[in-house]
Formats: sequence, C-alpha cells, structure tokens
Amino acid sequence: MTVFRKSRVVAVAAGAAVVLAAGAVAVAVPDRAPAAPAAAPVAVAPYARAAAVVDAAGKLIRGKGVTSVQRKGVGEYCVNVSASGFNVTTAVILVSPNLSADRNSIIEVARSKQSVCGSSASSVLVRTAKGPARKNQAFTMIVV
Repeated sequence: MTVFRKSRVVAVAAGAAVVLAAGAVAVAVPDRAPAAPAAAPVAVAPYARAAAVVDAAGKLIRGKGVTSVQRKGVGEYCVNVSASGFNVTTAVILVSPNLSADRNSIIEVARSKQSVCGSSASSVLVRTAKGPARKNQAFTMIVV
C-alpha cells in the first residue's frame, strides 16, 4: 500500500496543475524512503587480499577471501582466510571496531599462529573488549 503524506500530495497536485496548464505531463511520486539493499555476501574490496565484516555474534556479514568466522568465546573470534598465499605470520592485517561497537572498545589482532584457532597459518585471532573485560563487538578486518 502506498501512503502519501498530505503536505506532499498538496504540493505535487499544485505543481501538477501548473505543469498541466503548460501542456506537459506530471506524475505523483510517493513520499517514502528507498528500500534498504539486501546484505551482500561478498565484500567489494578491490585492493584488499581479504576482507571481513563481522557482527558481534561472529556472523560473517560480508567477506572476500574469507571462508568463515568462529566466535570461540566472549570477545574472541577466529577468521579463516582463504586468500592465495595468505600467512598470518607475514600478512599486514588491519582491524577496526564497527559503528555498532561500544565507545572505547579495544580490538586486538594476533599476528602469529594461535592454538585457539587451531594453530593454522590461515586463521587470524581477533579479540574485542571494553575496558579490561572481553566483550563481543562487531568489527571489520582487512588484509592488504
């Protein structure tokens, strides 16, 4: 059902009368916000080897060169990278808390193989916290 706001309809009707008097055609446009795009499973990051947008529960929202994310405990995530030639010990990895994260959040990334992630060279351990306590936080990770 299309809903028109009264003030918008009056303005469109008045404008249409002027345009029609000049011999043109007018079309009323409903006053509503555009539909939000569906969440894309693939991240568009042309200059990144891998990228991941992860919610606080550990769900991979969008990714490129990332096969999965696992939340291992409170504020502890393993991001499994599938990008060709990726090695956690030599890669440049950037992480940042998302806007939904608490202010003053702390986010850390391990640049070595971690037992919690199966000691795999293709897994990145990301830890999030607020103050001294670990806390589940949404984050973005980029491998350049």
